[in-house]
Amino acid sequence: MANAVQKSPYYNEIEIKIMDGMPDRKISEWLLKEHGEKIDHVTIFNHRKSFLNVDEEVNEQYLKDKRLKTKVKKRLNDLAYCDMIIDAAAKLGIEIDPEQKFTALDLHKLALLAIDKKTKLLADSPKRINNTNIIIPTDQKIRAKGRALVTQFIKPDEE
Repeated sequence: MANAVQKSPYYNEIEIKIMDGMPDRKISEWLLKEHGEKIDHVTIFNHRKSFLNVDEEVNEQYLKDKRLKTKVKKRLNDLAYCDMIIDAAAKLGIEIDPEQKFTALDLHKLALLAIDKKTKLLADSPKRINNTNIIIPTDQKIRAKGRALVTQFIKPDEE
C-alpha cells in the first residue's frame, strides 16, 4: 500500500529533497507552503527509512562484497592446495618411507583426486562442485601437515 509521499504529485521532488539531506520537517513545511499539500514529517521520515535507506544499502553492499571476497579467497586457497599436491606428485622420486605407509602410488592417487577436485572447482556449474566426494581440509593445521608430508617427497634440487 502506497504512503502519502508515494501518492503525492510532488513525489519526485520530495525524494530529491530527502536525498539532498533536507530535514523531514523542512520538507513538510515546504510542501504546505509551496504546494498546499499536508504531509507530516513523521510520514516523510518513515518513507525515507523504508524506501531511501542509504546507510542500510551501504552496509548490505559492504557485507555482500566482503562475503564474495572471502569465498574467492577460499576457492583460490583450495586451488593452490590442489596445485601443490599435483606438483608434488609430478616431482615425486622413488624414495618413499615405507614406515609412513604412504607409497608413491598413494601420492599419485592423491594427485589424481586433486586434479579432479581442481576441475570441479573451476567448473561453471556449482552443482558439479557440490557433488564431489573429495574433501579439501579446512583446518589449517591439517593442511599444514599435508603440505609438510607432500614436501618431504620433493627433492630440493627440483624446487
